[in-house]
Amino acid sequence: MGAVVRASKSLLGLAAFAASVATTPHDRAWAQSPGSAIGQALQAALAHWCWAPPSTQALTLVQFPGVRFVRGSCPDEHDDLFTATVAIDADSVLYLLTSKDAFNFLVTRHPLTRALDSADVREFALLALQLSGYIGPGARLVARWQDLSEAMQDSARRSNVDPVYIGHQWGEWQLVLFTVQDGAFGPYVNRFDLWLGDSGQLNVVAHEGHWQRMSGP
Repeated sequence: MGAVVRASKSLLGLAAFAASVATTPHDRAWAQSPGSAIGQALQAALAHWCWAPPSTQALTLVQFPGVRFVRGSCPDEHDDLFTATVAIDADSVLYLLTSKDAFNFLVTRHPLTRALDSADVREFALLALQLSGYIGPGARLVARWQDLSEAMQDSARRSNVDPVYIGHQWGEWQLVLFTVQDGAFGPYVNRFDLWLGDSGQLNVVAHEGHWQRMSGP
C-alpha cells in the first residue's frame, strides 16, 4: 500500500510539473501554445519511473542550433536517476527523444552543418545514444580498460580487444563503445555497436552487453 501511495504522489507531482512548464510567459501568448506539450511529453516519458517530482534543465546543443531542448530528471525507487529529453523547433515541431527513430527524425529535420569526421564522431555517438534513450547524460566513454573494475574488465575484454573501435566505409561510421555510469548499485557498464551515417543518422544500434555489480556471497 505504501508503494501505491508513494507512486500516486509522484504522478501528482508530474501533473503539477507539466502545468508549470506549460505556463511560461512565452506560452501564454497563445491559447494553446505548442510549448505546452513539453511538460506533457516529459510526463509521458517519466511518469512510470518517478518516485519524486522531476527537475528540469534547459539545454543548448551546438549540433542543433535553433532547437530548444528540455531535460527532465527524477529518481526511481532505488534512487537511480531517470531522464528524458524533449525538443521543440521554430516550426513548433515537438521531439520526444526516447528512441532511435525519434532521434533520426530530429536529424532529418535539422541536419548537421558538416559531415562527421574522426575528430567528433565519438562525441556525437555518445550524444546520439543519449538522445535515443539508450544512456543517461551522466554516462562516460570508457577510454581504457583501467577505468573499469577488474571483474568488469575480465568480462568485457572477452568480447573486445580495445574499449573503443572506430571504422569508416561506404559513407558510414562503425563504432564499438563501452560506457560507464554511476548508479544506486555501483557503476553500470554497457557495450554498444553503432552504425552512424556521415550526416548523423543513427542507422543501427546493438546493445551488446551490460555489466553491474551484483550482491551475493
